[in-house]
Amino acid sequence: MDVKKEKIEKYYKALSDLHTTLQHTSSLSMTDFVKKKKLSKRFTTIINNGGIVKCKSRGPNPQWKWNTIKPNKQMALELYKKIMVYHKRLNTDKPRLKGIIETAKTHGAIVTKNKYQVEIKGVKADVYDVLKAFDITCPATQHAIKKLLKAGKRGYKDAEQDLDEAISSINRAKELQND
Repeated sequence: MDVKKEKIEKYYKALSDLHTTLQHTSSLSMTDFVKKKKLSKRFTTIINNGGIVKCKSRGPNPQWKWNTIKPNKQMALELYKKIMVYHKRLNTDKPRLKGIIETAKTHGAIVTKNKYQVEIKGVKADVYDVLKAFDITCPATQHAIKKLLKAGKRGYKDAEQDLDEAISSINRAKELQND
């Protein structure tokens, strides 16, 4: 069996196991599931954004719901393709980013690893400084603002995905406000 078929089979088995698990319980740590199955870190994001599963509630005990038909090989193939697109983009961006950083260093620029830091009227600040300045204390609102301020510019999610996640966070903030 070639590598691609093995990976598709692996994702098919993972989807099947997840489907079976979610038939018995909705409380599941996707992080633990992904680690245990040795899946791509993008697995949860892709199946959530693709409508395969839906996160009903977040927090220490997130609740998940299977949201579509039973897993099949086509679903596993599409999942595999999306993961490969992500990994290909990640690998092709790394050398380009390394070159940009080296060029900046050569020209005397100070390169910071804080992807949220910007200069505002001559003062360096990041999203956390902004949240503190505006006294934003709700974690869901903080998350939404962070997504909105750097939508599609953090390196691995496109703007649409960040905006969708911001909407989800805003909806969660509204729920928290009503509690």
